[in-house]
Amino acid sequence: MEAASKYLTEVISTLSAGSAREHSYRPAMKVFIESINSEIKAQNEPARSEHGAPDFVFFRRNLPIGYAETKDLGIDLGKVSISGPDMVRN
Repeated sequence: MEAASKYLTEVISTLSAGSAREHSYRPAMKVFIESINSEIKAQNEPARSEHGAPDFVFFRRNLPIGYAETKDLGIDLGKVSISGPDMVRN
């Protein structure tokens, strides 16, 4: 629970600066994921793969175990697609 609290505190601090964009929150996400389990390593902006170009790939023992796409705060996720080159439905 402490990891989540620290993550939210960092997100709020970043948001409070007034000029944050989607990429501004990624350092906090990396720290949060890695603090949940010390065996997990989060890589921001991995190289394009057969899974597309996710914002994060998560590794455990050097094997990919998951991928994540991040969005800016306030984005309507109902209008976001997880496939396609532009990632957003029109």
